[in-house]
Amino acid sequence: MYDLTEGPYFTFNQSWEQAFQCADSQKEYLVVRGKYGLDLVQAYMARFAEVPGIEANNGLSLLAQWVEALIAFIEAMYFFNNMNNSPCN
Repeated sequence: MYDLTEGPYFTFNQSWEQAFQCADSQKEYLVVRGKYGLDLVQAYMARFAEVPGIEANNGLSLLAQWVEALIAFIEAMYFFNNMNNSPCN
């Protein structure tokens, strides 16, 4: 499941970066309807949060930082979409 020499966070982070290292304009499509949609992202994060050893080397805190970044992105996307769909615009 993960590289035993590097630890579970290394594997999680590598996968996360491969999926989400793109322009912000493309991230919306990944999160909302891409093959890495929010359901899959949540399941992936939840699975890695339970992997034995994730807390080593601050891995659980680093995972939490990705969760916070994802929440901030979703909130910004929601705010932007609501502003553009406002009847005042």
